[in-house]
Amino acid sequence: MKKLIIDVRDNGGGDVIDMRDFVERFISKEALVGYQRTKEGNGRFNYTPWVPMYVKPHPFAIPNPIPIVVLADYGSVSMAEMTTMALKSQEMVKFVGDYTHGGTAALGPGDELNGGALNITVANRLKFYMPLMATKDASGKVIEGIGVEPDVYVAPPTQEERQDMKVNANHKDRAMEKAVEELMKM
Repeated sequence: MKKLIIDVRDNGGGDVIDMRDFVERFISKEALVGYQRTKEGNGRFNYTPWVPMYVKPHPFAIPNPIPIVVLADYGSVSMAEMTTMALKSQEMVKFVGDYTHGGTAALGPGDELNGGALNITVANRLKFYMPLMATKDASGKVIEGIGVEPDVYVAPPTQEERQDMKVNANHKDRAMEKAVEELMKM
């Protein structure tokens, strides 16, 4: 393999073990990915201090860095965002697409006074959830509620483009075309 595009668009995430089983195989050197803190107490701002997160090469990782483009968008959540951040910590990696979702933290039950997300169920009951963690990237930018910033921004598809994707096998995927263009420069 000489170059690679990893597409995590519209990927709602996965398990933390995915970092070790898949992502770390593309890690050629140990690197800081970002920082996390976890919920501690009932108050809105009761979190632990920021703790650094690192990735390191898997025992069967590629021996030398290769050019990689990560494609992500607003539908990229949780482990898809962590994957994007981990890969961006390496040499010769670019993130092409739109800002990710900004939801790297697990959600747990809370109350409306502590913030979090509001979920209206089918039975019209209200449920409140609050983030159990918070994440910042390696440069210190907060990810929760904001998302990972792309190196090369590509606007999301319009409604017309989404409709065309469903019926036209020859549809032009602007983000994929930009990813290929960027990969060829690397």
